[in-house]
Amino acid sequence: MYYDSAGDFSVYNLRESCNEQRNVECIISVNASSVQDIQQTLLFAAKHNVKLVVKNTGKNTTFHPTFLLVGAPPSGVISSVLTVSPGTTWDQVYTAAHANNVTILEGIGAGGTVGAGGGWILGTGHSILTPNYGLGIDNVVQFTVVLPNAIHVTANNFTNLDLFWALKGRGGPSFGILTSTTYRTHLNPPITAAFYTATYSRAAMISLVTSLNTNFMDNGWSGFRPYDLNSLNLTFIALGSPPKSPNALSVYNEFVNQSAALPGVNVTLSVIKPYTGIFDWYEDNFVNTADDIGFNYTLSDIAGVPLSSGSRLLPRKTFEKNTSALAQAYVDFAAARPFIIGGGVLPSMDPSTVSTNPTWRQMLVGITLAFSWPENATDADIIHGHSKSSSIS
Repeated sequence: MYYDSAGDFSVYNLRESCNEQRNVECIISVNASSVQDIQQTLLFAAKHNVKLVVKNTGKNTTFHPTFLLVGAPPSGVISSVLTVSPGTTWDQVYTAAHANNVTILEGIGAGGTVGAGGGWILGTGHSILTPNYGLGIDNVVQFTVVLPNAIHVTANNFTNLDLFWALKGRGGPSFGILTSTTYRTHLNPPITAAFYTATYSRAAMISLVTSLNTNFMDNGWSGFRPYDLNSLNLTFIALGSPPKSPNALSVYNEFVNQSAALPGVNVTLSVIKPYTGIFDWYEDNFVNTADDIGFNYTLSDIAGVPLSSGSRLLPRKTFEKNTSALAQAYVDFAAARPFIIGGGVLPSMDPSTVSTNPTWRQMLVGITLAFSWPENATDADIIHGHSKSSSIS
């Protein structure tokens, strides 16, 4: 791949060697469609000292009503698991799980285009269902992986235990290239969804929502609440229809009433809707734009804009110690996407079973923020944008 000038890919390439002559070395690409292809590629890269970057594609999913882990005794059969290839998208996984009347802890994304067997799981994997079923890595029962020495191995609680532990949150791509991931599945309960949209007096609304975060979580709600300078959008779900948590609906209704009473707030949408399961909710709001309610997540991702993004995990104590300071920090950002994906079963899970940072167990909210700059930005502007996104505190 060559860059003719700094204009190619716009400001993203200001750090690239954009004006090199055409005699620079080319990037080599390999269409690896089998384990053997991966092995040969790794051997070639090692022999010629070539840096390797992996982009996963694929579409294989297999549901196993019963499954015996490699190395496990015959008595170690487990039930209801789903094996996916590295590049299988979450939309394909949702569909396979739904066809077998189960649900799976998934990475929610517009159109389901996020891969289910690669970076999401190797980076720990969080989900709107995390309060109910744990992190993505808590739901993996087996990996198969090609190691840097090109050997293809299986890793689970009976075989290559250290590798299995390391792949679950400790910089997975450093240990090899995944060729399959086998996930535990769960029963497919009905859910209740809450949708809310309001234009607002910014500081007062964000202060209210921030103060209620722990109350939402303690009463079974999880979900997303993106906001910008003019509006707040809330999309929450709770297991059960009606919710299993007896106070879930009253907590939500109390929030709606309190927000409507704030000066300058105009509640434009407040809907409670039952769904037969997570699949139907996902299809309505992340795939079929004609059926979405409130915030359109299929159109919400920023693209084609120069920016630097940053994210932070916020533990429960952050909300309990100084809510006003946290709310002010939210106000200082023009737009952000906080999401409640902590609490529930998460703090009770044994952190020693995975290699990820134990901080994940105490997480209540994750927040993603972005800082952009104009197309004609100077190097100093771009450095400032990157600095802001990396110094969020």
